[in-house]
Amino acid sequence: MSRLAIRLQSLPQKEIADFTAALVTSAAHRNEADRAPHAPTPTWALSKVLLSTDLAPVIIEKLGLEDSAAAQACKLWWSAWGATVARRFWGSEDVRHIYSMAALGDKKLCVSVFGTDNTHHLLVLDHSFQLLHRIDQYLAANLLATQHGLYDWDDTTIRLSQLIEDSRLQIRVEKHFDEEIVSLAAAPDGTLFASAKAAAGGEMVVILDPLTLAERIRFGTGSLNEVQGVCVVGTEVYVCDHAEPEDEERYGRFQVFSLLGVYQREMRVDGMQNPCRLVFINGRLYVTDHQPGGTRIFVLTPDGASSIVSSVTVPSIEAPRLLPNQLCPFAGALLLLRGAGGSEPEVDHNATHFATLREV
Repeated sequence: MSRLAIRLQSLPQKEIADFTAALVTSAAHRNEADRAPHAPTPTWALSKVLLSTDLAPVIIEKLGLEDSAAAQACKLWWSAWGATVARRFWGSEDVRHIYSMAALGDKKLCVSVFGTDNTHHLLVLDHSFQLLHRIDQYLAANLLATQHGLYDWDDTTIRLSQLIEDSRLQIRVEKHFDEEIVSLAAAPDGTLFASAKAAAGGEMVVILDPLTLAERIRFGTGSLNEVQGVCVVGTEVYVCDHAEPEDEERYGRFQVFSLLGVYQREMRVDGMQNPCRLVFINGRLYVTDHQPGGTRIFVLTPDGASSIVSSVTVPSIEAPRLLPNQLCPFAGALLLLRGAGGSEPEVDHNATHFATLREV
């Protein structure tokens, strides 16, 4: 054996592969290498490791949120993904109730919580659901994040805040309204659309300046019966609405408007009874439909009624009114916030946790 062969034997496999690849300059040799058979995974490794019912949960629980597509390789892995969801995603014994969540870009998630210390906090989590910072004495039942900052709102007030170095929240604008704010959504340029209920009666959508929260226009009065969630879908605004006509049973629908508030059409989806919240991601519209016994998640293409992609039933969700950011895109997946029951913090007792519904 030559001295070169002996020296090559002592090199790690990766270095040998890199060295050989650098030497191969002929296209014919490269093609020959591509045609070379690859060593398959040994049968024992498949049956005793990768497809073992005992080891699959141990393997799958190591996957991150962004690896959910890999977990769908087979039924066993997908079952293990679901079985280990509580260990994989963020959860804290210090939290009794989660109110809402909003993604700040792709790397940070803001979560409004009620802690076991009986105080409210805003938690900032990283891509792996590890706690980065906690902002104390912060209560927000609803959250929305855009390029302009973090919005929170209650029945009649909207606030725009700026997160400073993740550890401090500075309120930039706070505005009070005569109407009850039901839901808040943003267009790609940050323009806000709020579905609202007037104190004297009447449902509407109000367009707000994203920096000053000043009202631009309002629309929908006369077309809307009982508003819920609102969402910008391309060049249109979708509003969850319910109707109770005299000659029909109560039904759910979307009322569709242009970005300037011009009424376009009504849309109904077969099987959808009570659409509450919706979010538009990567060309698909995800809608929570609360029904007796559970909440259904509809996944629709923008024209909705004629092109249902799929629907998923999630019977474990018991909250009668899901908040808009309880259906939140983050880390390459769609996060769903669900609880074991009860809407008041004192009855939840750590029952709330994150789960992935499906890959976005």
